[in-house]
Amino acid sequence: MWKNWPLLTLLVMALVLGSSCSDFKKPELRGVENIQSPKLGTRQSVLSFDLRCYNPNKSRFRVKHATGEAWVEGQKFGDFRIDSSILVPGRSEFTIPVIIDLDMKNALKNSAVLLLKDEVEVKIEGKARLGKSGFYFNYPILFEGKQAVSQYIKK
Repeated sequence: MWKNWPLLTLLVMALVLGSSCSDFKKPELRGVENIQSPKLGTRQSVLSFDLRCYNPNKSRFRVKHATGEAWVEGQKFGDFRIDSSILVPGRSEFTIPVIIDLDMKNALKNSAVLLLKDEVEVKIEGKARLGKSGFYFNYPILFEGKQAVSQYIKK
């Protein structure tokens, strides 16, 4: 019996992790706040902001990091990243600091679209490293939908 102890431990851990991750509900995007541009350049610029989200899960988890791409009206807006580790409390709102490296040739096209439209089609695709108690897994990020421009840009 003691010879198989490591195997039994791994099996129990896999069952516990599998059952706890299977009922994981996707966090809800509630808004974007604190938009800033700390670095502006002709080829590449940086945009930072906070995503305000809600965790519908009763248990807390940690976001270690995330990466991906952001698209506006079918044009690539830039690559995003979340560098800091964030503890997300259960059933509550939380903010995540996001950094986007803008591709300036597409950003100029997108800024014209942002000024002319009331709503734009936004797509965010990437992956995040989520977990708790030292056990982490890759979680796909996919958001597609219309966003009102008026709340972010003052005309």
